[in-house]
Amino acid sequence: MKVVSSECIILKHQDFRERDRLVTFLARDKGRMAGVARGARKLTARGLSTFEPFIRGTIFYVEKPGAELVSIRKCDPVPPYLQLQAGYDKFLYASYFTELVSLCRIGTQEAEPFFLLLAGGLENLYGAQSPQALPLLRLDYELDFLSCLGLQPQWGRCCACDRPLLASKAGRPQPLLSGRHQFDASLGGVRCPDCRAAGHALTELSAGSLAFLAAWRDDAARDTLRPTRNALAELEAALTQHIVHHLEREPRSLALLPRVGGPGSV
Repeated sequence: MKVVSSECIILKHQDFRERDRLVTFLARDKGRMAGVARGARKLTARGLSTFEPFIRGTIFYVEKPGAELVSIRKCDPVPPYLQLQAGYDKFLYASYFTELVSLCRIGTQEAEPFFLLLAGGLENLYGAQSPQALPLLRLDYELDFLSCLGLQPQWGRCCACDRPLLASKAGRPQPLLSGRHQFDASLGGVRCPDCRAAGHALTELSAGSLAFLAAWRDDAARDTLRPTRNALAELEAALTQHIVHHLEREPRSLALLPRVGGPGSV
């Protein structure tokens, strides 16, 4: 049978049978796939590390008609991704980024946007100079992940009454309403102070946090903006609620991430 190749990122692997390895990967041209790397667990097998999570490279495999699993021949990796395993904090964030993609059904039509999202997220983690940069990389990744899903929240208007929440003053977004806002995951947007409600899918969100996010999403301003710890914690909670609501499950790696302002926070 014909051996085909795809640019890929390894998402996860597990032991399979006595000597094989079951590998799940994201192919740039075909989406999420799974296959068997035969003999990969043997001590004499070459390139064992090429099937570790976060590895990016070219994977060679054979597809059999009607079979769910492909037969993997080998993977030629790009070396820098191996180094994400060396730093514990980066490893935790890389695991979370990868798991979000693993939880999605990604076919051929959606393959490249998700591939570029994950490749960019891992590349940014690899290049991060300090642990303090990681929460903002997470925020950026989650927003782009939601865009790939077509689930980007509505930040600029109240999701209940459609009232504008922000205005531009001196080139920067400014809140129009004082008081506490709420992020409503069930409606996919922000409730203004007059439309506050009660419910389990609601997260507190200050006007300042909302204004920071609007300004920070402007790429030209990112290098000059730094969120307060409170703003970062609120946005982290809101996006987590939104993602969990739509995935209908909580990613297992989420519990291991440091919380802003909490134990082990960065």
